[in-house]
Amino acid sequence: MVALGIAMVATVAFTSLLAANWSWSIALGAAAVTAGVLVYLGRPGIAIAAILLPFAILDEGTDDALPGLSRVATVLYGDYAQGFLAPRDVLLVLAAVAAAAFFPAAADRRPRLLGSVTWVIVAAGGFLVGGLLVGLYLLHNPAGSLVGLRPFYSCVIAAFVVWRVLRSMPRERAERVVLGASVVVGGILIAIGAVRVLGLAGTAIEIDGVPITFFDSAGPYALLCCVGIWALALTERRVVGPQWIALGVLVLAGLTVAITSQRRSIIVGYAIAALALLVLNAVRRRGGFLRSVRILAGVLAMLVVVVVVVSVAVPGAGDVFIDRAGTALSAAEESSSTDPSLQYRVDESDAVYALAGRNLWTGIGPTAGFTPVNGVTLPTDGTYTHNTYLTLPLRYGLWGILSLTVLVLGLVITVSRGLLNDISTQAWVLGAAILALLPAIATAAFLTQTSRWAVVVGVIVGAFDALTDPPADEPAEAVGR
Repeated sequence: MVALGIAMVATVAFTSLLAANWSWSIALGAAAVTAGVLVYLGRPGIAIAAILLPFAILDEGTDDALPGLSRVATVLYGDYAQGFLAPRDVLLVLAAVAAAAFFPAAADRRPRLLGSVTWVIVAAGGFLVGGLLVGLYLLHNPAGSLVGLRPFYSCVIAAFVVWRVLRSMPRERAERVVLGASVVVGGILIAIGAVRVLGLAGTAIEIDGVPITFFDSAGPYALLCCVGIWALALTERRVVGPQWIALGVLVLAGLTVAITSQRRSIIVGYAIAALALLVLNAVRRRGGFLRSVRILAGVLAMLVVVVVVVSVAVPGAGDVFIDRAGTALSAAEESSSTDPSLQYRVDESDAVYALAGRNLWTGIGPTAGFTPVNGVTLPTDGTYTHNTYLTLPLRYGLWGILSLTVLVLGLVITVSRGLLNDISTQAWVLGAAILALLPAIATAAFLTQTSRWAVVVGVIVGAFDALTDPPADEPAEAVGR
């Protein structure tokens, strides 16, 4: 685990240095050469991990407070050649080729291309392709069509990579790999968040003068998933002594850094998903209700402790959190807000409902501009749509509505079904992360206009599919009995 972490961080640091001081093409070439050397040396797993790690730790669309990271992120998430070329596509394809070539399915696995949840993402993207064909956008705006589809195929490729790697090994080893990866990724995110909020590097990112750990919500989203995996490991009997203390410190630190991000949608999404899964666990298992109540009480107690710690450690953070929650509730109830960001979303909703109704069959297109109806706006070029559940109907019409329906219902059904047959307790944490996405897409463009989110979600989806995939010699109904 330590060697994996060192190799991953060293690779990212090396290519980041190149990107910050020379050019993106040199950095991308160095990344490809590094991956090739690792494959040649018989370490394809480390090559794949090194490719996926930057997506987990580098913010997208944020002026990063840490020197060098902003430039690297701009390169990684940038589009070139009018949108036809994206460095992240090249890296993901390299990872997929390595996964397909070097990680065949284990002997007890059935031959399958993708997992059930991943096929839901494929189906949702397929309806968008239908909208692009019917609206002739693929013909008249091929670059824009590719940009619109990029989050979906990035998610599928990332899921395929992780699915392929984890299914090539025994289940117990796969769970150890998931735990090890969570320690590496979560540890780096905690370090980045601490450095930012303490102002140790560059200028702190702030809300109303109060420093926060992350502006890009993908950071706390991934971190909370890591926290869940660590908390689960704490309950294992074999974890004792220094290991138990280390995991406990990671859980408290991870929760503190995630909550200090002030990302409302992610925290609310995880809370709703956790409650839903506690109900599912209570129905599924004998004695599950009492166990679920105990788990819920423990989580709430820990959250209270963490909120108190955050309020003491970061003066004003508690007031900002309460104020942001209050303005969000006010905007939902009154359809207006004094917060420009929230008012923009209200204005955007009004404009989208009107435009979607007038363009029901084909939508307005993947990159067409539009103007919110009132005077309070955010500085965008008119092509940005904040909320995912609004983006799909607006830009793809009826096809976007079908895509959104398949996405929501498909994720709920496949995740629930996988957990009912689950033989890995880690899958419950990964399932909560997937379901947490559903409330979140009502408040931000998590799967429509960002690439980092798509890759992070794809990694979690691939791991969930792999851990809930039944053995080849055992019917799905028998798993978990």
